[in-house]
Amino acid sequence: MDLALHLRVLGRHRWVLAVGLTLAVMLALLSYVRIDQHGISYRHGEKWKSVTRLAVAQGGKPFRPGNSDASPSSFAVFASQFSQSDAVKRLLRGNGKIDGQVTTDTVWSEITGFLPFIDVGGIGPSPADAQALARRGARALSTYVAQQQAASGVKPRSRMLLAVVSRPSAPTVVEGRSKATPMLILLALASLTLGGVYVLDNLRGGRQQQVAKVLGPLEPQDEARRSPQEGTHSPPAEQPSAPVSLPDRRPKRAVGEEASRPTTLFIEPTSDRESRSRGESFPRADER
Repeated sequence: MDLALHLRVLGRHRWVLAVGLTLAVMLALLSYVRIDQHGISYRHGEKWKSVTRLAVAQGGKPFRPGNSDASPSSFAVFASQFSQSDAVKRLLRGNGKIDGQVTTDTVWSEITGFLPFIDVGGIGPSPADAQALARRGARALSTYVAQQQAASGVKPRSRMLLAVVSRPSAPTVVEGRSKATPMLILLALASLTLGGVYVLDNLRGGRQQQVAKVLGPLEPQDEARRSPQEGTHSPPAEQPSAPVSLPDRRPKRAVGEEASRPTTLFIEPTSDRESRSRGESFPRADER
């Protein structure tokens, strides 16, 4: 992997990379928070839970028809099932809007089995809502149990009542805000931006190759005409070389010696030679 090559590619398209990553971050944040006239708020809320514990007070038979011998532990299991009944929900709405959920759980021990306790939980979008729902749910369930026993004709001293033994506990987060969607958006847009940068670089290189095929390479004179701003400097002109002096190898004359005269070669005509052989006189060379 040539890291320098990748850095050069990203540097050539740094503005595209900066714009793409900025958009990715902004869209990821906008998928996590909401900006409106009221300010900045989260798009998805958290869920908080608070628990109130109720205890079954012994006092006689329960309101369940046909069974007057129920123990406090079995009564707790039986009464906890009424938390999701319509009657209990009507009592909850009578005290205000239900912004969440009310749950009930029985307490189990490995030694003795079920214990005569009911945990009423309130789940809401904020800690205060969770505590309020837990308090309202415990009150609604206790009221419903008391009304049913009174309607069944159970004497007050024989009734089984639900008494609060612990107030709403400190709220805890049961479901936080999901960060999966913003992370997916960020990774998807960042990957798309990086892929686009490499595609643009490849397209740019392909166009340069096509131009080079059409125009051909630059001629030397064309390169010499390019200005220094284009990054090419013309080579300096060649200077003419100085003449080379050769040593004089002619023989030197002595002091006072005259220069030798050139020898003159005189070619005698054929007719003069014949006259000479016959004893005839002929003019000298200087008389001719």
